[in-house]
Amino acid sequence: MLWFGDPPSASEWPGPDSVIVVPMMNRSLLLVRNLRRSGWEFPGGGILDGESPEQAARREAAEEAGACLGELHPLCWYTVKSTPMPGLSRGIVYVADLTSFGSPVDKDEIADVRLFSSPPAELSFRDGFTELAFQLVFGNAGKQRTSR
Repeated sequence: MLWFGDPPSASEWPGPDSVIVVPMMNRSLLLVRNLRRSGWEFPGGGILDGESPEQAARREAAEEAGACLGELHPLCWYTVKSTPMPGLSRGIVYVADLTSFGSPVDKDEIADVRLFSSPPAELSFRDGFTELAFQLVFGNAGKQRTSR
């Protein structure tokens, strides 16, 4: 489930345990190629104890893509079924200007880092979120897939 606009109420959504970052640079979005899932996805992950969602977003982008981000802006809030553990994961999707990027810190998790002007064909998740993010950020320009 996705919420846009104001954050969901505390009764519907008790708070985030994860984040996703949609980094933007020159009409392109940055994605990372996850080795375990064999596809492209936005940087993201869990929020550590004592860490704010914004700190987690910056840390995940740096670890997975060597990325430095400008100001973070909430795009939406989400709840998804988490695997392999049963339960729900709740998080915030942030959009941020990408000031620089490089290589992933954890090469056992991330194989590659690239900018895309439209969603690539090989996505980690087939839930439509990556395509939706391109459409929300760029309008209709993000509809077509590319095979890179």
